[in-house]
Amino acid sequence: METFDLVVMGVGGLLITAGCVLFVTGKVAGSHNQIEAFGIKMDVNNPSLLLLATGIGLLLVPRLLPARRDTPPSLVAVGVPPGGHAGTPTPATDEIPRPTPPASSEAPPAPSIAGNYVLLSATENGVLTHVQAVLAISEAVADRYAWYSVFQVYDQYAGAQTFEYSGEMARRGAAWAMVILASNDPHWYGRQQIPLQLAVDEETLELNYVYNGARIVSLWERQ
Repeated sequence: METFDLVVMGVGGLLITAGCVLFVTGKVAGSHNQIEAFGIKMDVNNPSLLLLATGIGLLLVPRLLPARRDTPPSLVAVGVPPGGHAGTPTPATDEIPRPTPPASSEAPPAPSIAGNYVLLSATENGVLTHVQAVLAISEAVADRYAWYSVFQVYDQYAGAQTFEYSGEMARRGAAWAMVILASNDPHWYGRQQIPLQLAVDEETLELNYVYNGARIVSLWERQ
């Protein structure tokens, strides 16, 4: 409560006290003007009534006046704290922080092996071979691919020889397997499932398998 309100209420209390004392102790001399209300006779010329009414009015003044604001409404509207300056941002203290979504632990899917390739290098039991080859892979159904390749092999006795192969590659879980369905290679002995180690990225494809007892590792470039 403000000092002004306390002063007003104090003055009102004094006036009420003084009015009560005058009302009890006596009347103004020669006054016979009386009124009766609710069975009580009162002298309207008695100054105690004026004092009582004024004191009660002063007690009610602080409660009837609107509450004063320390900060102008215009400053509150733009978010300026009391004693602050216009244009100074007020930090938000009640904003609920948003939780950071957890990082995904799943690795991104590997690129598809479908595409056209040119052989970069090939080894047979760790020995580099002098061959040229192309490879085409197309996806038949999910995790199952058809492939076709042409190898040109250079031999110091037989010269250049061309061998064609076609077949399928399939993946079951993390394991790959290859089947040669047709070939003009004289060392091809029919359809046989060959376990295959395969690595692929956006630019290259590596195949690692055993064919006719020899470990073949070939690296292909995507075209």
